[in-house]
Amino acid sequence: MFPADQKINNHPKIRLTIFILAFLIWTGTEMNGQCVAGNCSGGKGTYLFKDGSSYGGSFKNYFPHGYGKIKYKNGNTYEGYWERGKKHGEGILTYKNGSVYRGSFLQMSYQDRNDGIFQR
Repeated sequence: MFPADQKINNHPKIRLTIFILAFLIWTGTEMNGQCVAGNCSGGKGTYLFKDGSSYGGSFKNYFPHGYGKIKYKNGNTYEGYWERGKKHGEGILTYKNGSVYRGSFLQMSYQDRNDGIFQR
């Protein structure tokens, strides 16, 4: 399809496709809020969501990844480990009413190993 001496990434259609995908990814991250400090693409930063929630901590590919804390609009907070934008690993979920869950999370949910502590 391409001449043997022409690199695929130099082809105009390929470059246009890459540009469109990059634009869609960039606008998709801005539609839900914006990075207000640091490096939210891959590093440490602070992200403010349109609903008023905020996350501060580590990021990878624009997702919370590593250690961080989110303050939800409703007053609940979660501080702990994240994987690809989901609570994953050890963490503390504190509800607005004062109830606290300390323990393991598996892709957003409490890990059902009875190793967590739920306090009121």
